[in-house]
Amino acid sequence: MWNGVIAFEGSNLEENMKEALVQLRHVAADCMYMATTVLGGISARYNIDGLSLLKFYTACGQKYSTDLGDMDMADVCFSKGAEFVEQALNDSRAEVCKRKTFARAMFDLLLGRAECSWEKDESDEAERYVSDARQYMDDLPGEHEFLASVEYNFGLFTYQAKETERALKWLKKSMETRGNPANTMKNVKKQAKTARLAGVCLLALQDYEGSWNLMNEAEEICHDPVGSYLLLKLSVIIKKPQALDILTKTVQDPDNSLDICIASISLFGDAQRISDAAVGFENLFERFRDSPRAIAGTIGMRYFETLAALGKIEKALEILEASCVALTQLKVADAEEPKDVHDDVPHEEHSVDVLSARWSAMLLAVGSSQADRKDFYSAALLLNRCLQLAKTALKTSEEHLVLIGKSDSDASNVVVENEAAVCRLASSCALCAIDDMKKKSNSMWPTDSKENGTDGTPESAFATLLEMSRSNAERAKHLDSSDFAPRLLLFRAHLVANEHKKAAVELRNASADIRSFDPGALAEAACAARDVGSQESVVAALRCILNMDTASLSKNLGASSATFPKGFYGKVLLSCVHILLDRKVLSWTEEDDVLESGSETARDECIEKQETDLLSVLKAGLIGIQHLGPTQSFDDDKGKIHEGLTYLINVSWNKGREQGTKMNFLLWEGFFDICYQLSAFLPPDAAILQTRRMSMLMCASANIENPKSSKEDFQKARKQVQEARRLSEALQKVAPTKSEDPIEGLLLILDSRCCVGGHDADALACVVESALQKMQVEAGVLEQLAAVSHNFKDASGGLQDNAGEIRVRCADLVAALLAKACDVRLCDEAGDLGALAVTLREHLGVEISRGSTAARAHAVFSRAVGVVLEHKDEFPLDERRWLVAISWDRAQMFHRLGQNAEANRWCQGARQLAEGCVALSSYMPRLDSLLNKLNSLVHK
Repeated sequence: MWNGVIAFEGSNLEENMKEALVQLRHVAADCMYMATTVLGGISARYNIDGLSLLKFYTACGQKYSTDLGDMDMADVCFSKGAEFVEQALNDSRAEVCKRKTFARAMFDLLLGRAECSWEKDESDEAERYVSDARQYMDDLPGEHEFLASVEYNFGLFTYQAKETERALKWLKKSMETRGNPANTMKNVKKQAKTARLAGVCLLALQDYEGSWNLMNEAEEICHDPVGSYLLLKLSVIIKKPQALDILTKTVQDPDNSLDICIASISLFGDAQRISDAAVGFENLFERFRDSPRAIAGTIGMRYFETLAALGKIEKALEILEASCVALTQLKVADAEEPKDVHDDVPHEEHSVDVLSARWSAMLLAVGSSQADRKDFYSAALLLNRCLQLAKTALKTSEEHLVLIGKSDSDASNVVVENEAAVCRLASSCALCAIDDMKKKSNSMWPTDSKENGTDGTPESAFATLLEMSRSNAERAKHLDSSDFAPRLLLFRAHLVANEHKKAAVELRNASADIRSFDPGALAEAACAARDVGSQESVVAALRCILNMDTASLSKNLGASSATFPKGFYGKVLLSCVHILLDRKVLSWTEEDDVLESGSETARDECIEKQETDLLSVLKAGLIGIQHLGPTQSFDDDKGKIHEGLTYLINVSWNKGREQGTKMNFLLWEGFFDICYQLSAFLPPDAAILQTRRMSMLMCASANIENPKSSKEDFQKARKQVQEARRLSEALQKVAPTKSEDPIEGLLLILDSRCCVGGHDADALACVVESALQKMQVEAGVLEQLAAVSHNFKDASGGLQDNAGEIRVRCADLVAALLAKACDVRLCDEAGDLGALAVTLREHLGVEISRGSTAARAHAVFSRAVGVVLEHKDEFPLDERRWLVAISWDRAQMFHRLGQNAEANRWCQGARQLAEGCVALSSYMPRLDSLLNKLNSLVHK
């Protein structure tokens, strides 16, 4: 049966047939076992003993495990075979020829049982079985490789299960087994593989030295690219001195691919061993020198970047030029190759257009980095080449698109997309390099190859850089005509070339709608023009600032605050103010033609425009000083800061007073607001606080007096008055005085007018109540407050729904204020009697007009009569006559109303006023007649 199964087995059996044959083997083995035990033996044809049964059951177990993967049945067979071990051992001792057969049977059985134990996660049992199998190796020298592979597999599985120490143990046993001198079939490749995995285990256990030794041993046994990379990586990590030698060997090995070499060199770059990485790229560059695609692609770029990072720009430029030559060769080679016009993939990874675009993008990054490092010469050369390569990439791509019949490319070119910005940077770096060149001696100036456009002399480098600056600035201007920066770069380039008129023309037509206005850069340009003695260019630069509005300056200050040194901004600002104050400097402007035309209207409009220009410059200057701070604007010297700010404050103050006289309300407020804000940068002594307070009062006055002011303008004015009051309190603390501040009355008046303009009756009432509660308010202030309140009463009709209520409330306020004013004037012995008379008349008129009770009106009248009788002929005659007239009218009115007693009171007062005054004697007969009539009526 067994032999029949062997004869029947083949490689093309179906799975169910394989399973049946394995089971049939098992049945055959059981039959032979039963025959030997139950029947006592088998036919003499078959020599079946214990060793035979051991072999049969072991073979069955192997079939179950390998052919069917049924480890449970395999274990059953191996266990059954183990029952015959002792008998088989005795048989082998009896016959020497069976010794090796027994060793083979035991070796197979033990390894089979080890595999079953491993599958059941009984690793200790598996290890014991493998260890027991080793004792039979002397009789089986050809099985070292097999046992070593079994041990390697156990080590690999254990490592994958993260049992690193156990895995290392298995792997070392595998190396020991395969390295046995008796192993005549040693597989060095497998031995190296085992050693590398053991090295990885030691690496995981942080035994770096042991790991390196094993990986190095593996490389010595059998070279492997991946293994070599691992050894190199570990050498870099633990800083082995042999690392550079290993790298050199790796990149020079022709069997190692370019990717392996690049990855190996990258290990040194990642470890910041840039110099060693450069050595690796140098060797790799030489190895692939005859491969334009490799040089123009990965190697050249990486080598260039590495040299740039080391600051070896001259060497980097050599590699750049060599790579550009390779690009040219590659373009020629691609042109000679037949192309499939139906190919719709225009950008392969290493095509000329893609490589050129990648080179240009990298040169942009490196060039920008060099600019940040202040190496402007290298930056200018790199950026210029960057633009050239970007154009090459664009042209090649367009040619390919034409070939395949497409109009648009999906590939991006960062340099072309940002060409204007790159041109500006290249132009700027070239100018900065020229400035550096002027500071260096000839011996310090770098000597460059002709490929960089120079012959090694400073003169040639100067001319090359100047042309770079001009051409790139012109290109940027062409790409974006609304950008200010290229104009400024051309301005500087013309100055360097001593072409002063061209420089002036470049900025003369700049206007406020030009973007990216940079006051710091323009300040530097103005100073540069001054340094070369070009007054015309200085005027052009400063005039350019004048043409830029405040919003443009404010918007761009954030990006330009660090572009000029201390004091430059202040110098330009002061120069601008000087120019506007002295129009003769700008004799070529259109305004001067208008001033000379003789038309008064045109002249006034032109002067107002000039004043508006000055205000715009001062506003822009204020924003700049607020953003930069006085120190950055004017210098560290406190004297210069004070001098500059004081000058600007004085200009603002004088212009504000001038515009206030002309009642030019917007300019009036604008100049004084600048004065107020600029003075905040100076120490708050008494003089500065006084200046700031008066500036706020002038701002409020401008808004109050402006007939076009809206409700919001009056609300703004009130805030300005409140700020002035706050400054008064601060001034009192700095310079205290015992007397009442004369400005306080003005503040009350302005505050009340703001309330009227803002239609705020509640706020007006608060202002009046505040004035009434103060002890030392002048009568004139109270009278003016009364006038303001009276005006509010008259203007309230139709403005608000509660106009009637407001009129009543305002009348009460007016009466209270006039009463307080009368009190103040009566207390002043040396006061103006005429003013008192007027106040009394106003008070009486208010009480009569607002319909007060007869008693209140008569009380005011009686007070006036008392004053007249006290001062007699000193009291103004007109006011006395008015009092007589009003009291006569009141007496007649009450008489007609039948209120004879009240009429009698008013008539008695009138007679007292007229009696003894010759000018009023004509009233006496009429008064006496009315009194007699009233007296008779009263008695009745």
